[in-house]
Amino acid sequence: MIRESEVKYCISNNVPALAVQLSHIKDNNDVYLAIDCLTGYTKELIREDRLTEVQDCFKTAYMLLHQGNRLIQLAIENTFIYSVSSLLEISLNVTQPIRTLFLNNFKREYCKLINAQQS
Repeated sequence: MIRESEVKYCISNNVPALAVQLSHIKDNNDVYLAIDCLTGYTKELIREDRLTEVQDCFKTAYMLLHQGNRLIQLAIENTFIYSVSSLLEISLNVTQPIRTLFLNNFKREYCKLINAQQS
């Protein structure tokens, strides 16, 4: 199980482009700030239609969601999935392969999010 102190390492190891940005986060246990960094970068890649890099970000978020402790899971659901799905819903420029890739990785959590919003 991945702990809070390992989140920055997991992200920078799987998405090396974020290593420098993550190194500026002083608190190694600040899961939300680290995941926010991943989220912002992922959204930037989506806007640029960089499918391979987006896939790496999705894999990293998926790993954190399924191997992280409950706090990490909540951070992925509340920050990454919420924010990325919002972009996918409102942007007409996002390609179908990216939308499909997102749903392949996060469909269950996305459906829970939508159902929670409708309640």
